[in-house]
Amino acid sequence: MIIEVRAHTDCRGGDAYNMKLSQERALAVVRYLEDKGISAERLTYVGFGMRKPKIPCPICEKCSDHQRYLNRVLEFRILKL
Repeated sequence: MIIEVRAHTDCRGGDAYNMKLSQERALAVVRYLEDKGISAERLTYVGFGMRKPKIPCPICEKCSDHQRYLNRVLEFRILKL
């Protein structure tokens, strides 16, 4: 099985900051899984920053804390069985 770790951020902060943050979060999960014995060849990761929000917030200042919370998410996607 090949698993992709996908990380997202909320709309706070700039685009470059959020991309870096989401990539670092996804990589941290991959490293954790490797430490637990999952082979690095079976893991990949991607950070989306705020580009693919789960809850759309076109105007960040008008988003509730709950909406922003829901957008700070990690996903696992099975790429190959």
